[in-house]
Amino acid sequence: MVEVLDYHQHGSERCATVVIAGESYGDDLGNNELCVGLAELSVQAVA
Repeated sequence: MVEVLDYHQHGSERCATVVIAGESYGDDLGNNELCVGLAELSVQAVA
């Protein structure tokens, strides 16, 4: 599960601050907060 917290700018690139739930990776490390470029961010519906 991914949650978008905020949007911001790094130079000319638009980015999103996202939290990815730890269980998404199965690594038991808890949630990870990341900065992701909008060009790399995609949304997929899960049925």
